[in-house]
Amino acid sequence: MLPGLIATSCRRLASRTRGGAARCTRPNLARWVASSHPQTGADCRHRHHRPHYSFDSIGTRLVDIATDRADDVAVVSPRGTRVTYGTLLAHADALADSMRATFARIADEGDGDDGVMTHEPPPEDVLKGERVAISAVPGPEYAAAMQATWMCGAIAVPIARGHTKAEMAHVLRDSGAALFAHVPEHLTDEEHADGRDAMDAFEFVESVGIQRMVTVPRVDERTSMDGIMRRKKTANPMGRERNASSDGALIIYTSGTTGAPKGVLHTHGSLAAQCTALMNAWEWSRYDRMYHVLPLHHIHGIVNGWMCAAAAGATVEFAGDASFAPRAAWSRLRDVDLPPVTIFMGVPTMYVMMLRAHEGAKRRNRGEAAASAAAARSLRLTVSGSAACPEPVARAWMETTGSDVIFLERYGMTEIGMALSNPLHGERRAGTVGKPLPGVEVRLDVNPGEEEGPGELLVRGPTVFKEYWNAPSVTSSSFTPDGFFRTGDTAVREEGGYWRILGRTSVDIIKTGGFKVSALETEAVLLTHPRIAECAVFGVPDDAYGEVSVAVTALKEEDVEGTAVDVEGTAVDASELARWARMNMAEYKAPRTFHLIDEIPRNAMGKVNKKELRRLYLDGSL
Repeated sequence: MLPGLIATSCRRLASRTRGGAARCTRPNLARWVASSHPQTGADCRHRHHRPHYSFDSIGTRLVDIATDRADDVAVVSPRGTRVTYGTLLAHADALADSMRATFARIADEGDGDDGVMTHEPPPEDVLKGERVAISAVPGPEYAAAMQATWMCGAIAVPIARGHTKAEMAHVLRDSGAALFAHVPEHLTDEEHADGRDAMDAFEFVESVGIQRMVTVPRVDERTSMDGIMRRKKTANPMGRERNASSDGALIIYTSGTTGAPKGVLHTHGSLAAQCTALMNAWEWSRYDRMYHVLPLHHIHGIVNGWMCAAAAGATVEFAGDASFAPRAAWSRLRDVDLPPVTIFMGVPTMYVMMLRAHEGAKRRNRGEAAASAAAARSLRLTVSGSAACPEPVARAWMETTGSDVIFLERYGMTEIGMALSNPLHGERRAGTVGKPLPGVEVRLDVNPGEEEGPGELLVRGPTVFKEYWNAPSVTSSSFTPDGFFRTGDTAVREEGGYWRILGRTSVDIIKTGGFKVSALETEAVLLTHPRIAECAVFGVPDDAYGEVSVAVTALKEEDVEGTAVDVEGTAVDASELARWARMNMAEYKAPRTFHLIDEIPRNAMGKVNKKELRRLYLDGSL
């Protein structure tokens, strides 16, 4: 059904220009803004003055916003609980005290001087520069844990909720996390009170050498206002001095060509630069409301979504689903009993899923489908990123929603934040990622006279990360002598200064469903299977995911039928290997297809040429 929809939309839109003037088609939004903010509701496109943002520390900015706008709603939890900035700040303040006390208590117990513990409150900087691992479970508890970490002067390390214990253990050990902030999954009150979830978490982190853990309490509006009042009486609010722009703020682990995920260290300054660039370019304001469906261990979900909203004083509604639920997203967008969503961000796979869900809705309930399309059309900003969006998908979204403009595509990565973006107003050129954001320099690594490309995209500016954690040689080799970061992406500059990403320079990086996956990391896990002799993993094109992983695999004991027998006498085939892979690595990292062969072809030097192997697979010659 979807290919037909895409083909039809391409034919119908063939006569349209690439970009169009956005028309004011947000009746629900205009009605809500007019009733809630009558002084700004007359113009539904520019319904209020949008400020120019400038700040140099993300931690300090979030404290300032929460202090100034204590009564505004900051977060709506997956349970539907509305939490104000003031309440969130009070929770973060109390959690920061708990983090310091826990860290200091264990440290005192380890000193062993006379066994007497002091009851003096620990120094406010006792955690400065330490790493605090945080469960990336969407909700106000996550936001409170991030802010509490920065109030302590520590560095936040989000832990992906869908990763295996082995993958989480790598992050915890490599980062040298001093403390684990456990954010429980969305439990019932009885489950939350039972505490088994926290006990399981502590047993795990203790097994990898972490002795300190705090469980983040559930955040709601019943919190005492004592914390807020105490902060208002403080002349120099906590966090303003500790969060200097050069201080470390965030480590995000990302896959790379060296195999195991590397920790990317951002400072409060580089995160502030990322936020200000996007907030100004995309005109964020305190009146925006984002429906957040992105993972919170990923730059897209952390910075583009939650952090920009928090720094603007806007509202974030967390969907909370472990995996994207397109019907739930459509339901929320068209809900007229709630304040309308103004911003939605997703990866191309999500838009494909939403298109398929919409096609199903048209067969079940055409009125519901029409309401969904109108709701999508009313969004102020719709962003696609983390992977190149196929142009037919973008056009199909236009056709389905009746929008005059395609959604906004941008380009970024963990190490640099966002570097390129199509404009909020003006031509959004399908298939491109726009022009450099303010403050960002880009060029290609090409020979003189070939400046238009193609070539490897290089980026320099204040948004770029500080270093790879514990990897100085990798950091050094990732930059040119004049300070440009080597992205590993091949790009070309087109007419008008628009940039088009052609793909990864390395075949060992696979972009699937918005995630960046290291083929080498996947291969290392697969080789622990007792029946796999050798394997080669690469990506192949896929309409829904951009790319999916294929593992060309040779087993230790061949069988002409493509099966083998494992050490317990059980038949091993491609489906069994796929199940095993999903159990031993994050699902998005697991190969979608296992192609069993007797022996992987190698060149005269004994090396596997993955580009040639990929070509043979796609040609059906393997």
